Amino acid sequence: MVEDEAVVSNRKEDERSEERELTELPFNSDLISNVLSLLVPKQVTELRCGGLVIGCTFDHRVADAYSINLFLTAWAEIAQSKPISNIPSFRRSMLNPRRPPVTNNFYNKLFLPFSSLPPPRSNLLPMNPLVSRIYYMEAKDINHLQSKSSVNGNPKRSKLVTFAAYLWKLIAECEDGLNMCKMGIVVEGRERLDNKVNFKAPSLSKTMPGAMKNYFGNVLSLPYGEMNSSELKEMSLSQVCDTVHEFVDPAMTEEHFRGLIDWVELNRPEPAVAKVYVKMDENDGEAIVVSSGQRFMVDSVEFGWGKPCFGSYHFPWGGQTGLYGILISAHSFKMTDQTATYTLDEALVGVGFGKFQGWLLVYAGLGSIAEAMEVMILSFIGPSVRSEWNLSSTQESLITTVVFAGMLIGAYSWGFISDNFGRRKGLLSIAIVTSGASVLSAFSPNYISLVILRCIGGIGLGGGPTYNSWFLEFVPAPSRGIWMVIFATFWTVGTIVEAFLAWIIMPRYGWRWLLAISSIPALAALLFYELVPESPRYLCLKGQTTEAYNILKRASVVNQSQLPSGILLSDQITCSDEDLDTLEDTSLLSPKRNKKIVSKTSFSSLWMLFSPNLIKTTFLLWVLFFGNSFSYYGIILLTSELSNRHSLCASFTLLTVDGSEDATYRDVFITSLAELPGLLFAAFMVDRIGRKHSMELMFFIGFIFLLPLLLLQSEIFTMVSLFGSRMFIIGTFTIANIYAPEIYPTAVRATGVGVASSVGRIGGMICPIVAVYLVGNCHHTVAIVLFEVVIILSGLCVMFFPHETMAQELADTVSEPVSL
Repeated sequence: MVEDEAVVSNRKEDERSEERELTELPFNSDLISNVLSLLVPKQVTELRCGGLVIGCTFDHRVADAYSINLFLTAWAEIAQSKPISNIPSFRRSMLNPRRPPVTNNFYNKLFLPFSSLPPPRSNLLPMNPLVSRIYYMEAKDINHLQSKSSVNGNPKRSKLVTFAAYLWKLIAECEDGLNMCKMGIVVEGRERLDNKVNFKAPSLSKTMPGAMKNYFGNVLSLPYGEMNSSELKEMSLSQVCDTVHEFVDPAMTEEHFRGLIDWVELNRPEPAVAKVYVKMDENDGEAIVVSSGQRFMVDSVEFGWGKPCFGSYHFPWGGQTGLYGILISAHSFKMTDQTATYTLDEALVGVGFGKFQGWLLVYAGLGSIAEAMEVMILSFIGPSVRSEWNLSSTQESLITTVVFAGMLIGAYSWGFISDNFGRRKGLLSIAIVTSGASVLSAFSPNYISLVILRCIGGIGLGGGPTYNSWFLEFVPAPSRGIWMVIFATFWTVGTIVEAFLAWIIMPRYGWRWLLAISSIPALAALLFYELVPESPRYLCLKGQTTEAYNILKRASVVNQSQLPSGILLSDQITCSDEDLDTLEDTSLLSPKRNKKIVSKTSFSSLWMLFSPNLIKTTFLLWVLFFGNSFSYYGIILLTSELSNRHSLCASFTLLTVDGSEDATYRDVFITSLAELPGLLFAAFMVDRIGRKHSMELMFFIGFIFLLPLLLLQSEIFTMVSLFGSRMFIIGTFTIANIYAPEIYPTAVRATGVGVASSVGRIGGMICPIVAVYLVGNCHHTVAIVLFEVVIILSGLCVMFFPHETMAQELADTVSEPVSL
């Protein structure tokens, strides 16, 4: 057996360890000759067309395919008198076992010592030996398989896992249904062990961090699964993908390879074999092993007479277990090389913000205007409906409360639909429900029907965060903050327009006409729905890269810009088997593009919000959205209520001295104008000091502006206090709606923001009790104190958010648990 070490530990009788360099040991020419005989080329064939075929053999006992790729690359560089880009490392001591060894029975399920092999039985051998063939598959076929495996909300699996699952089902179709069918996947361990070794140990004193990537030897594991072929036939492709993931996932960790090293040490010197290669009994059917060669550097193995066109492996071992090595052509490699691919964020930067996003801004803005007008209308129709139908204060408050209750339900529901069935379907459903309920509300014959229709309308209004998330996914990262603030301006436009309409319509035509006219933006959103594109980020997440590219290409044409050269890289895999696409033959010449944000959960997007790395963010966002909604809607209702309760609370000097209905609408209109400077301030700060510091600052200033209402009762101070507090609270509300979709990954973005918005609606449901009931019963001081407490608590919770998102790329999938 060959030990490929450059540092040898000689253990003396007194158990002291002494390190000696290989150059200090006696030269063994036979050993070197034996090693080279297993690596040198066997044959070079010149073709009549002028091409060459170079054949090279290697023994897997010496090294794995990764190492041979390292050897071939270095050989080609030496042939052209180039420096070796990756000098091989032969330090076997990097794979020393732990003291004492730590292992478990899991490895006995994967590997078998030779002494435990069953006796050979000729009846288990087929009449025809296995043959070697080369099959050609296009990338679109693999992408199609990935799409089929991720239907109905199932997580997207890597290309290798998807192909292995498809192959497993295909092999099972050839069985009679009685035999067990095995599938194994080769897992390479260098990336999992690199930077994990104890570099302070004396034996590794000259080893640099990252040396494992150049290690020459075997660093492989071979997990496998087995199932009855009849069961495999009945399972869907996505179910088989899940099964493959389940048996591969435990082998994708550093601890697995550390334990495997210990297991090998405990079984020395007896050799072992992977169980997937062994037919234990007559019920064992076909067995297949899949190994990835997608990173085999065909394009870099150039000896000076031209770049190769194709690279492949041949395994003439004579066994009965099939082996599939997945490789890419040199042409494909050129297209997928690191300099010829681009991510979605790079594509958005290339497209820029132009006419295409301008249309999206207008459409999303329509949805925001519709939501703002439907919410603002609550502060106007309540007193009129109460007067017309002789309602109590509780019944009047219920008209507002049921809308927020509906928004609570809708915010989560639309988020779930958008994350699982697409942003377009979510937007269509929102437009139908909102416009329908809004129009019908104007024809309500009685109080009960009005309450029911307003609740249904509230469900539609809960889709506001979906417009936000959808638009955000089209905006380039460098300008995301400013454009999201501009998007928030549409909400302010809606509030101002609604206040103006109420001022004009309510005294002359009544609340029904106001409801009917206010439904126009929702109807317009439904009318123009056909022009709405799907989010390319959502499409990439679902494996529909071609569709995403087509949308980005159309955007670049409209904006008169250019996409980056190459192909769109879709590497957002929602499970930890992402690495399997580059298992055994990892890139040798350049570091791998790493946008690896993974998720191991198979639960719904709702439960992902409570994963260890998101739970803190989720709860903090809930507090933030609750505080924003409670404060913002409370200030709006407070303005109206302070103007309408003048006859009940004579000791309190109100906003207006005449208390007329026109004055009420005027006061609300004036305070609505406060949102414009608030948004300008937010736009100025958000990309300068960041999202978190902007919210902290504006919560504090809003708190200060509301304080005078505790003591001062003059008209001017009341107006200034409400104006200033609304100005800065709308700023925090706006930035919170930017920060929330930025901090959540694409896989749960709409759901996460929707649920946070739902919690915010609870604040909207409670604030009428404070603003209407307490102020109506002359307890305005208690109401102001409650608003101040909520504002300061919301500002404090912002300080505990895990990180800033200013100018950061959007994550696409849920990451491994990290320290927050």
